[in-house]
Amino acid sequence: MSMNNLLVSQFLIKYNCPTNVKGFYYLRDGIRKIMHCINCRDIHKILYLDLAKEHKTNNHSVERCIRTIINSWWGNGLEYLFVEKPKPKEFLTTLAELITYQNTLTTENKAHVSLDSELSTYDILFG
Repeated sequence: MSMNNLLVSQFLIKYNCPTNVKGFYYLRDGIRKIMHCINCRDIHKILYLDLAKEHKTNNHSVERCIRTIINSWWGNGLEYLFVEKPKPKEFLTTLAELITYQNTLTTENKAHVSLDSELSTYDILFG
């Protein structure tokens, strides 16, 4: 499993996304593709076709499964991320941005912790 798949899966599970439906995998892979192509936010028609090809189904099935997962997830953790029930395009894009932002913060915090540890080690040795 790639690092982006792991990040996306962890985020979805953290917010109680149902994992027992096909839509979970379409959602995970769609978010991953949007994260990979940051400047390509308006690719949802192409995205559904790519996901359909990747999962050996059709684009209507992909869109329907993503809508189904939004409906089943709403009221079970999703309302903490959105004010009202989102459309699939808004949903995918927003989650991709949130995961990217969260990953950036985590990476920056690790860098600060690493720097703080090096400084405290320096103080202990040469203090």
